[in-house]
Amino acid sequence: MKDCGSQDPLSRPRLLLLYLPLLCFLCLAHLLTPAEATEWKGRRIVKDGVLHVMNPAEPMEPPAVYELRELWRLESETEDGDLVFGTVNAIAEDEDGNIYLLDTQLKTVHLISPEGNYLRSIGRGGEGPGELNYPTQMFLADDGRVCILDRNAGNLTFLTRDGQPSGEWLPKLDGYNSVYLLGAHAVPNGYAVVAGAKRFAGDIMTDTKLIGVFDSAGHVVARAAEQSRTRIRGERFVYDEDVWDAYRFLEVTADEKLLISCSYRDYRIDVHDLDGSVSMVIHRDYQPVERSEEELTGEKEYWEGYFRRYKNPKIEISPYERTIASVEVRADGSFWVGTSHSWRDLPEGVAEVLDAFSKDGLFVRQIVLRKDISPENDYLYYLEDKVLVSTGGASAELAAVGGASGNSEEAGLGNEAIPAAILCEMVRVQ
Repeated sequence: MKDCGSQDPLSRPRLLLLYLPLLCFLCLAHLLTPAEATEWKGRRIVKDGVLHVMNPAEPMEPPAVYELRELWRLESETEDGDLVFGTVNAIAEDEDGNIYLLDTQLKTVHLISPEGNYLRSIGRGGEGPGELNYPTQMFLADDGRVCILDRNAGNLTFLTRDGQPSGEWLPKLDGYNSVYLLGAHAVPNGYAVVAGAKRFAGDIMTDTKLIGVFDSAGHVVARAAEQSRTRIRGERFVYDEDVWDAYRFLEVTADEKLLISCSYRDYRIDVHDLDGSVSMVIHRDYQPVERSEEELTGEKEYWEGYFRRYKNPKIEISPYERTIASVEVRADGSFWVGTSHSWRDLPEGVAEVLDAFSKDGLFVRQIVLRKDISPENDYLYYLEDKVLVSTGGASAELAAVGGASGNSEEAGLGNEAIPAAILCEMVRVQ
């Protein structure tokens, strides 16, 4: 190798190539602010061939603060008391910027222009083709159809953009007497779903919950998570929240990974490939939220009502709130996690606090959303850089008592504030 002081004309390009990585690093370090130039303090370990990303309690960076600035607002009732929409349960956006609001209460989908003008509603209540009984989830398919999950029917109902029936989809599992759909997300050539199934063999009854991938014909092609409970006919029915509600299908990422929460209390997200295998497990140090006595009583009463078809059911309620409540997938592959702390004891003017993870599973920062809302009655639904605030959720549920007219006094709403759907843009301020 030539000495650095050599006059060889080739030595200078070689020196430039040698020091170029160092120069790039120094330039990058200069551009980064101290808040951005942080070091991840977690660790990565491999267990049984699977990467586990162990995140500390504190994120790498300071919070990112967003204001929710209102774009448009729709009141749920007209001046004469007619109900325009009821309980909004899901939101979607098409390629033209039109917003789709799934109305579980009115069993329909409202189409709203990008400017906030009501266009039309598609779908209606009923049990015939294209009709809805208890719609709880919605997404737009690549072929342009509106896909609606009907929990009571246990299937996906498809509608064209103008509201015409366009088929149904139901998962199939061999050996079970009944199969029904509990949750669904679109994946290539099929759906990633949560399917429930029941099997009867003499006096033995088996309930199964399966999270997996099914093809367009309804056949299972991959199993990601599965749990079953068996009891003998006549035995007392037992519901253990910590056990039976442990697995929850959260979302499908931009690179087609299934995000599954497999624990009621622990902060853990399993990342599955479409073949069902686990490619990564994400952990975070976290203190679960204990329920108050009032919350425990209310939760037990809810499940006793839910399982009232069983004689004297035994309900075992978790002493904690569910740690991971939701995931919002971002277009860049990152995702935001809603937790049991996300909406509890927040400062005034803060609507929600979410944990932001990189696509590699690193706890990067927290997302703070500023807006005055009621944590008990208002709900947030995300569309990348937009958020729908559905206000007065509890009041909207009561409005169903008023029948088709939705008269607030008949529904027992009295002088309570009229529920609304408010679309906001997320504007980063810090």
